[in-house]
Amino acid sequence: MRSIEDRFWSKVDVKEEGECWLWQASQGAHGYGQYRFRGIVDKAHRVAWMISSGEAVPGGKWVLHKCDNRLCVNPRHLQLGDAQDSVSESVNKERASHRDVDYGDPEGLRTPFQPTIEPGPYNERAAKWERTADFELRNSTEICLVG
Repeated sequence: MRSIEDRFWSKVDVKEEGECWLWQASQGAHGYGQYRFRGIVDKAHRVAWMISSGEAVPGGKWVLHKCDNRLCVNPRHLQLGDAQDSVSESVNKERASHRDVDYGDPEGLRTPFQPTIEPGPYNERAAKWERTADFELRNSTEICLVG
């Protein structure tokens, strides 16, 4: 019978040390690999961290990807962090952005944290959103009461 580690790594496209090792088996709804480990279905990158470190993920900690690749399970690309680390990392790497309704406008990228990163462009985009909202309200048949 194969060990847990052998079964896990058989589902991974293992490459060079610095490259992403992509999970080749089941994926969850958000694009992360998933694997049944010790009786529960967990994210594959968490299992990779546990197998390589030999310990469980501490309470309140997350396993974060340095490479931003959800399917990567290379232990060298994984690090422990918490929810704040995850949010800070996504903002710093501009992954926390959303688009305006006009998806053809690449300048429509925005994030609620933008003022701390780029004050000028945020103010310009805020004015654009206000104009868009004003236009949509003027052309709407709906009534919006604010108090």
